[in-house]
Amino acid sequence: MPGLRYDAHYDWSEAEPNARFATLMLYLNEPELGGSTAFPTTVHTMEEPLALHPGAGGAVLFYNHLPDGNADVNSLHAALPVVRGEKWLANFWVWDPVRGQVA
Repeated sequence: MPGLRYDAHYDWSEAEPNARFATLMLYLNEPELGGSTAFPTTVHTMEEPLALHPGAGGAVLFYNHLPDGNADVNSLHAALPVVRGEKWLANFWVWDPVRGQVA
């Protein structure tokens, strides 16, 4: 719906014992205008933050943790406002099986 957005956030949390270590976002349609996903701490070109929408049927995969298990601050992302049309998205989170184990 026009104007809807999701402010910048992480898919990881120190409070979650089995953290999401990867996020796959599947784009089910393409709004007429707006609705990109932005990564405000990731510089793309000319010092501009990365903002993308791969189109209907496309997907974006990113990791929320570094190989050493620490959280990746560059996984900060936001849904930019839809200006015209609608945006439908399906999220798939991959959980860390090691961090999810109880000792």
